[in-house]
Amino acid sequence: MLTPASELSARAAAALAISAVITRGESLRASLLTFDRRLADPRDRGLLRELCFGVMRYLPSLRNEVQKRFQRPLKAADSPLEALLLIGLYQLKTATQPAYAVVHATTECTRELGFSQATGFINAVLRRLQREGFAGFDPSGIADHPPWLKELIERDRPAEAAAIFEANQQHAPMWLRVNTHAISTDEYAAALAQVPGRDARAPAALCLKTPCSVDALPGFATGQVSVQDFSAQLCAPLLGAEPGMRVLDACAAPGGKAAHLLELNGNQLDLVALDSDAARLRQVSDTLARLHLNATLIAADARDPRAWFSGPAFDRILLDAPCSGLGVIRRHPDIKALRRAADIAAHAQLQRELLDALWPLLKPGGRLLYATCSILKVENEQQIEAFLARQSNAQLEALPAFGAGLEVGLDTGFGSSRFPGEDGGDGFFYALLGKRG
Repeated sequence: MLTPASELSARAAAALAISAVITRGESLRASLLTFDRRLADPRDRGLLRELCFGVMRYLPSLRNEVQKRFQRPLKAADSPLEALLLIGLYQLKTATQPAYAVVHATTECTRELGFSQATGFINAVLRRLQREGFAGFDPSGIADHPPWLKELIERDRPAEAAAIFEANQQHAPMWLRVNTHAISTDEYAAALAQVPGRDARAPAALCLKTPCSVDALPGFATGQVSVQDFSAQLCAPLLGAEPGMRVLDACAAPGGKAAHLLELNGNQLDLVALDSDAARLRQVSDTLARLHLNATLIAADARDPRAWFSGPAFDRILLDAPCSGLGVIRRHPDIKALRRAADIAAHAQLQRELLDALWPLLKPGGRLLYATCSILKVENEQQIEAFLARQSNAQLEALPAFGAGLEVGLDTGFGSSRFPGEDGGDGFFYALLGKRG
């Protein structure tokens, strides 16, 4: 009998994690945190992630192939069995090990998960899948996006849609942000076991060709480096904070951008890191402690300043707004399974409320950077256009230039958009708003 504390193989853990996503709507990240602790061999974490991310990346195609073999759908209680079949088919198409080994290892997991009676069934279905074959994954990525999302992206970003679908199916590179308050980027790059990629727009950024565990990064535990995508690393320099300024990071968790702001300014900011989720705010605290940085942390809803703000006003505000996350599907492929069309309007309304609530807290002459990891107009340029129409003392500022030929992204007229895979970074949006005196 499987218990919550049982140790698991990587395949069994992956089946349970995938089942939690597709039946209970849990995020893959949350599921992995749970099942990491239950692996019989911690060295299997890489395989666990490969199986989970691979299946979620190609979930529609894999599910279609598996379900064609059934006369009626599996029951919800049998979801781990469906997940095992998805894992088995994914490995039959991608693994370097022999097909018989994949079938055997996957079948054995039925006993581990308490489905011994289904061993013959799983074996038979996998052998049938192996025998009948599977055309393979659509390299364009279109088949592995839900129809509503495909239609939305094609309508919103017709010129970029094909590249977005394809990029969403790729493995995202691992970007590092060197803590230049502690060590120079050149010095840290020299300490790495590989030669990293660089980009002049983010001087502290290093791109690893071969991803690794943070435990393998020199100086990670002592605060010399963090993991942060290239596009996210542009936020802090675009805000233009200077030492001594009072700065608000309004949706701060997990703390990467707050830490970057402090690193760029020698830990000499009066920084308030705010987040509505107290548990996630503890991540901010842990991040700052590891990096030897200081800030005031407040757990509160940014939309209700009366509950947490007593002045003085801020020189700079970073609003990395909650959003659909459609620019980071490469890193979170479960977004395609979890997000719904109705979520877009809800996020847009939340963004509007945050902008309106935070704007009065900015000093005249101050600046607010609005950022999302979305690619949708309603969360990005349309949000800013509407805000400027509501606020007579707000103006759109030009984003700081990084140099000739080093644009932030595509100029939309109301901010700049970056799309998934552009320069190796995630999809992102930035708009800099200035407050007239």
